[in-house]
Amino acid sequence: MTRARREGGSNILSSFAMSYAGQLDEKSLAEASETYYLRPDDATLLFFPSAENAGEHIVVQVLIMLAAPSDSSTVEMALDFYGAQREVTDAVKAILHGHIISGLPEQVTYEGQGFILHGTRKDWKYGRRLQLSWGEEELQPCADKWVFTFRTT
Repeated sequence: MTRARREGGSNILSSFAMSYAGQLDEKSLAEASETYYLRPDDATLLFFPSAENAGEHIVVQVLIMLAAPSDSSTVEMALDFYGAQREVTDAVKAILHGHIISGLPEQVTYEGQGFILHGTRKDWKYGRRLQLSWGEEELQPCADKWVFTFRTT
């Protein structure tokens, strides 16, 4: 299992996650989620454009689920998630980007401020049958989808 930890109050992922994130830097991570946030229990397709003339554009399916709360209510868990939603979105995008560039283990864990995000890579059988495009550009579905579980600490 691979672990990444958010360093005390910083807006960037740890050096481990950054090495997998390739070309992402602190500024791009901070701006990465300004247009949207991932939501729990909502399967989402994320688009990763190829580097200039470097290959195919990739689409990855991601799902974030809230862990069954043990000592708090579902409402409290949802409130905690929405408080960390931007960090969760940035972490998921960095993990997926790292997987596209260099491949990641089947399971990864990201430790954020007050939460743990556990991700599992699964074969995306349905995605293989999809024909996706962005305008006239063809998009290649990733062979894997990711399911993340959000748990408060």
